[in-house]
Amino acid sequence: MVDRSIIKLLPAEQRELGAKIIDKAQSALKIYQPVFTDFLDPGQQVMAKKLVSGIYGLTWKFDGGYDSAERKRMIIFPEDLSWGEIPECICCLQVAGNFRFRKATHRDFLGAVLNTGIRREKLGDIIVVDEGCQLIVVPEIKDYLAQNLFKIHQVPVKVTEISREELISPADNTKIIDTTVSSLRLDAVAGAGFGISRSKIAKYINSEKVKVNFETITDADYRINEGDVVSTRGLGRISIEKVKGNTRKGRIGIVIKRYL
Repeated sequence: MVDRSIIKLLPAEQRELGAKIIDKAQSALKIYQPVFTDFLDPGQQVMAKKLVSGIYGLTWKFDGGYDSAERKRMIIFPEDLSWGEIPECICCLQVAGNFRFRKATHRDFLGAVLNTGIRREKLGDIIVVDEGCQLIVVPEIKDYLAQNLFKIHQVPVKVTEISREELISPADNTKIIDTTVSSLRLDAVAGAGFGISRSKIAKYINSEKVKVNFETITDADYRINEGDVVSTRGLGRISIEKVKGNTRKGRIGIVIKRYL
């Protein structure tokens, strides 16, 4: 049995999605088969993981088509099922056209897809390539898109299905920062990651512009752990790749990935 009372502990804006995820978990237990959410953004993935992780008899995985995908579907399934027994839950599409003289952006491709009537949660990452883009979608909309997506940014396009192996993973536009901090406080770690002083990052924290694992944090002394993601409005996002321990001078060595 799944305890639904946990939904009341979620922020108001997350409760509707939280209830849907709990319903999915209950269904997986009842029918003893894998079930799938729609595509979730990183913040929703954190919330979904918290909801499902404590449910006895179930396990989960995320799938976005490629390792560094940002938007992913959650697969919830009985823990004694093997990954090989899980059916495919995504479809990869190539949207091709002559964009040599009329460049289209990620926003153009997203807008064109949504204008066909597709809801955002049915669509995963969009990978912009020279000849158009690659879409990662739920399988049930692939035929609809092939029949209804004809033009993007005034350029005629053709939609065809491709394999996962044909996806062109976006370039890893990140920077690794190997540094030390005086403590694992939020202001110390975020300051090091964004290259600004603790006093300056404290202003962002006090203004509710800083999130840890996609939840707003207003305490500068909030403790950061390995694996945490810190995002700051106007500065970008960092993740804590490794906490290495104390140096001879009593500082703490950490490895930070900054997304550029």
